[in-house]
Amino acid sequence: MPGNNDRQYCKPTSVAVSADGKSFFVADGYCNSRIIKYNVDPTSHEVTKVWQLGTATGTGLTLSPGNMAFNIPHSLALAEDRRTLCVADRENKRIQCFDSDAGTFKKTLSPKGLSRVYAVAYSPANGGNIYAVNGPDPFSAFTGNTVEGLIIGIDDGLKKGTFAPTGKDFQNPHDVAVSNDANFIYVGELNPFLMWKLTSAGEHNDKNNRDNDDKDRDGSGNNKRRNTSIFRRIFDFFG
Repeated sequence: MPGNNDRQYCKPTSVAVSADGKSFFVADGYCNSRIIKYNVDPTSHEVTKVWQLGTATGTGLTLSPGNMAFNIPHSLALAEDRRTLCVADRENKRIQCFDSDAGTFKKTLSPKGLSRVYAVAYSPANGGNIYAVNGPDPFSAFTGNTVEGLIIGIDDGLKKGTFAPTGKDFQNPHDVAVSNDANFIYVGELNPFLMWKLTSAGEHNDKNNRDNDDKDRDGSGNNKRRNTSIFRRIFDFFG
């Protein structure tokens, strides 16, 4: 049953777990607008609430645009090397970051191009970056917002680059994950039901894309490099 207490949620949207398994975070994001941190006793496995950010009103919306207020917190990214938890504050079109120990506000990431941010992930590689995906914006004709993946510096908040399948655009990305070394990015889409694996290596390396590689070859027999994205597709599949 949906609820708004310490152990009942209302359509939770995301969870992040510490590497040692001693703490985890829940984004209770659709009809509540809050983030909760819990600690887990390694011996008894008892779960204890540590802190809560946001509200649990059952409406799913928060009118305040202030820090620690959320309008559908949709995804979490835990940067343990920086003691930071970042939240995709979807309808506020921003990423809020907090001290993962104390729950205090650290910063807001909102570089140019960030829109209705559906998902975030973190890699410590290359100085530490947040990988985010924008979902469709019903007002894009007026705002100019696009559906794309963005790489954002977690320290300076600057847009470092974008990612997308080679020769294609995302349509409805809903989740993102990135490898620790940032060499691979995974994006899940809804309608179309599609999963992408992208790599910075620059070459397709699975049998499903050999035909595409052949088409990419120019007269010299060399693979042409496309510049539409810094990442290229390895595989995709339909659910």
